Amino acid sequence: MENQDGAHKTGGEEQNENVYPEQDREIILNNDEINLNSKPESRSELDQAGMLELIYGTLFDPARTFAGFASNPRIGAAVLVFFSVNILEALMGYYTTPRFFQSLRIPGMLEYDYVKVTAILVAAGGFLFGLVKWFVMSGLLHLLSELLGGRGGARNVFAVYGLAGLPVVFMLPVQVMLMVFPGGFLQALTAALCGIAVFVWSTVLLVIGLREVHQFSAGKAILVVIAPWSIIVVLAIVSIVVIGSSIAGLQTGRFI
Repeated sequence: MENQDGAHKTGGEEQNENVYPEQDREIILNNDEINLNSKPESRSELDQAGMLELIYGTLFDPARTFAGFASNPRIGAAVLVFFSVNILEALMGYYTTPRFFQSLRIPGMLEYDYVKVTAILVAAGGFLFGLVKWFVMSGLLHLLSELLGGRGGARNVFAVYGLAGLPVVFMLPVQVMLMVFPGGFLQALTAALCGIAVFVWSTVLLVIGLREVHQFSAGKAILVVIAPWSIIVVLAIVSIVVIGSSIAGLQTGRFI
């Protein structure tokens, strides 16, 4: 295949072409700078409009949004979105945990103080786990991306990972529904299907984000995303086999 200069492109070069090439990324960045310097709108109004545009773009136009992250990762906006989403999740966990323990119907576990303390621990633990996961996973994904020839920076991946979890906000109404209508097969099925949909949506956003900021193929981005989970699955299987073999050895030793 020939380009405009008559030169031939290789298969690898065609595969690594992104939705938004380098010149288009500069156009996106320049447009953002023009919007930030426009008048007579106040800076607060511009910041609010920029945040809403970022949220909408992440959810419904991720390729263009993350293409701009290659030059301008917008760490502050990603941190604000991440903390907002995770605080909402923590608060929802605080209110749903008592309902969960009540549904267990275990004698001696329904005391108010116990449930209240447990709910606080669950909410705080979930928030801290999400924060640690953000740093660890973004660093690991960046390392794997560089090993596969990615050209992006750690800050870019950090911002992409923080925003890729944005679809989780759509689980909040589902959790409210479970609080109002606890139990039942239909409620459980709805929550499970919504959870799967949100997980797939977030994974797709992460793949698109890695592809755009590291400027490599979608196949490499998918490989980077699934690699950590594949490693975890393999380690879990190996651990189960080792533990099972140890237990079997102990049981055999009793009969010798």
